[in-house]
Amino acid sequence: NIVIDFNRFGLRTRAAEEMTTLGTGVASADGSVELSTLTVEIDIAAAASAPILRARALQSPPAPLGWVKHVRVFNYNPSAGGEFEISDLPKGHLFNQVHFASGDVDALRIERDRFVVFERNAAENILALSDGVRVPQSDYFHFDGTEDGNGGEMFETRGVSDLRFVLNMSAAGSVPVIVESVAPLI
Repeated sequence: NIVIDFNRFGLRTRAAEEMTTLGTGVASADGSVELSTLTVEIDIAAAASAPILRARALQSPPAPLGWVKHVRVFNYNPSAGGEFEISDLPKGHLFNQVHFASGDVDALRIERDRFVVFERNAAENILALSDGVRVPQSDYFHFDGTEDGNGGEMFETRGVSDLRFVLNMSAAGSVPVIVESVAPLI
């Protein structure tokens, strides 16, 4: 099964979960954005034999488009163990989650405008996520502003001058970074 999920799951309120559903058929409050059609494209491998596709959508009355979930992937390659700083992630959205796809991340510190706003080692992070509403994946270090289920606790990056994610790496290697954020569609 492939689920294309426009919601943010596992949050305490329905409004927080549905913040990123796609409203269609009604212009935004300023009249700038109206989503009247949606196309989903799926590539099927040539080697697939007799594939069957079924589609299902949950629909509501027309609504303004609202906030949209954005998923962006960035790749980094620390050349050694120790501290590795990422300071070029785009700012301006509300970060919902940031996933570091490497089992070599021992700790993470986040600095926003030279103030430390998050600091945990891998064991503390797994415990905090597991105590909340999330299930951490192995070989990932997850930063999740909504880890306790409060949908309003996303990580603000609008108006931020300096944003740094400082990884403590146990070894060199590739670190894909997956940023899940929400913002209006412009």
